Amino acid sequence: VIRAMVDEQQALGLEISFLPDNAAVRAVAPALSETVLAASYCRTDGHANPKMAVNAFGRAAEQEGVTIRTNTEVTEIVADGGHVQGVRTNEGLIAADVVVVAAGVYTDRLVWPLGIEIPITITQAIVAQTAPAPPLLAQVLGVANGDIAGRQEVSGRLRFTGTSLPWPSQEPTRDPLALLPPAGEIAALVQRTLAVFPAFGALGLEHLWGGLLDMTPDALPVIERAEQVEGLVVAAGFSGHGFCLGPVTGRILADLATTGTSSLPIEAFRSSRFGLDHPTSEALLHG
Repeated sequence: VIRAMVDEQQALGLEISFLPDNAAVRAVAPALSETVLAASYCRTDGHANPKMAVNAFGRAAEQEGVTIRTNTEVTEIVADGGHVQGVRTNEGLIAADVVVVAAGVYTDRLVWPLGIEIPITITQAIVAQTAPAPPLLAQVLGVANGDIAGRQEVSGRLRFTGTSLPWPSQEPTRDPLALLPPAGEIAALVQRTLAVFPAFGALGLEHLWGGLLDMTPDALPVIERAEQVEGLVVAAGFSGHGFCLGPVTGRILADLATTGTSSLPIEAFRSSRFGLDHPTSEALLHG
């Protein structure tokens, strides 16, 4: 599986290599265990702190004149005669002739009243973060079947996550207590991590949390200017890959909002694909 992925991505121009045995793997990442038999390695891979990065984007936008309203809940997209009129919020109506919906697990409840159906299933991601540690892992680690993924931050803290869990109610929540990961799932994540990264056992856990993912049947997002309502742009269903795809998605959405088109080939991301004989896939990693 890994070798086939490397061959495919090399053919697409990515500078990625196949590490065929444990010696090659540990030459790149010495902290990994002897149980890791092979890996792919892309030296241009990287990572960033999502909270810091998003706040930095926000500050940069404000410097360009953008107004950001925090703690403002959008309850309805207002449309009349097939045209967007604005959004209704807990602070009143905001008039606009173009509305971009990028509301994650809340997207479906906003666009469904307008006749737009996006097959989003909600799942829960869990994250375990350690106390600061000496440099142990320079790379972003991901197991091929999605059992774990991890990285070490500049602060020295390591973050590990794993496969997402079913969210029984399918109702989104922002209650941090409701999102706390089950103890059994955390224990399972720790055991899976130890199998490939033994040093994890000597590190104390500092923080545990969970979040909700907006999953589509093929684990790919919907990015489109809606046909049903003029002036409505939708980006949803990123299936755990929203942070990685955020910058290029932002550029696409800006083009769709201002010109109605994108210079990039995004036709494959239309919501209408789900009405076709379209394959399904599981998102193996999130980030």
